[in-house]
Amino acid sequence: MQPFYFMLSVWGRAYCDFLLRLCIPSLLAGRNIPALPDGAHKFLIACPPEDWEYIAAHPVLAELRQYCEPVHLEIPAPTAQDIATLHMGKGHILATERCSADGAYGVALTPDLVLSDGTVEALVRSASSGKEIVLVAALRFAEEPLLEQLSEMGIWTDASPLTVSLTGRQLVSLGMAAMHPETAALDFDAELLMHHSVLPATLWRVPQDGGVVVHSLSWAPLLIDYAAIGDHDISTLQNWTMDGDYIFKNFGIPQHLEVCRDSDEMMIMSWGPSHTFVRNPYADLLRKLPGTRRLYNAARVRMNVQAPEFDDLKRQCVLAPVRWHVSDIDEHWLRVEERAARIVRSPDRKDRVVLLALAETQKQVDRLVVLCDFFRGKPYAQSIVHRKLARLRGALPGPRAPDSRPKREKAE
Repeated sequence: MQPFYFMLSVWGRAYCDFLLRLCIPSLLAGRNIPALPDGAHKFLIACPPEDWEYIAAHPVLAELRQYCEPVHLEIPAPTAQDIATLHMGKGHILATERCSADGAYGVALTPDLVLSDGTVEALVRSASSGKEIVLVAALRFAEEPLLEQLSEMGIWTDASPLTVSLTGRQLVSLGMAAMHPETAALDFDAELLMHHSVLPATLWRVPQDGGVVVHSLSWAPLLIDYAAIGDHDISTLQNWTMDGDYIFKNFGIPQHLEVCRDSDEMMIMSWGPSHTFVRNPYADLLRKLPGTRRLYNAARVRMNVQAPEFDDLKRQCVLAPVRWHVSDIDEHWLRVEERAARIVRSPDRKDRVVLLALAETQKQVDRLVVLCDFFRGKPYAQSIVHRKLARLRGALPGPRAPDSRPKREKAE
């Protein structure tokens, strides 16, 4: 079997600590990297030299070396002008080209990532059965409550263990209690669903289980068979991230594709700082009505797949229901999946009409609410009205200045 090359970009002490205290320890669980068959496996770490010194000195690297070789791929430290995702791409280009040159199986990671015990074992099974690509649904969880839970479990501490073994069900349980606000807003029944310009996924909760059915357009390419690529196309990595159209450009819609649909088999958890935002409580009034909201959300979910951010591979994979669950699958799951399947389908003309009609009606309702609040002295409304008036004054022509140019004399 081809070797497995794990790969990521990292810089900065905070993300190096995530890598050393959570990501690699979760990969060192018994059914992950230790379950790899014998081979020249590598762990490619693209980072600045000063970060590599810190990483290489950590005791978890000595543990990792028992199973695969850590390899440093040097990238510069980012400047204040660098965009993080583009700078990350510099490391991804180096790593993927190394995978391509060696014909390895690539496993794309991020430093802020925890994988369930058994995920690598499942990847090995998939590779052995001839799969070229394995995709896993990837959504964001909230850093603060997640780290707090891991701290209580003795995992995220000053003396973090070198091995972290968490099942898929444990990760789902942790994630559901630490859902990022952006992810929570993807709940089909949430009134905030429409506040995403593009929906990376839609969730349907299964209350009896505490888990969710996920229909995703955001996928982590957890296994990539580089021996199956003819001409390696890195153009995506020059201006986007690995979860863009990198797989589609290199494989199209692969015949040997696996979409992980069960968190018992593979589960990954990535996180970011939570953020809060305060909205005018009367905004989106029309969409807060349950009947109207569901009508709007259904049309929005169907039309969303046509967004240019998504390629044909993602449009195909969104139809696959993914189960993130904490108990056994039962009839409650099947009912939720059937409901989701009725909504996640190809859009039709009615969906476009519903979106346009509700969006235009909502726009007029929002304007009326702002105007009413302006006369009630609400600061947010006064700010909106004053800005609009200022823009309007700037667009209107002012009084014409007297013409100081000399006048032409009439020709005789």
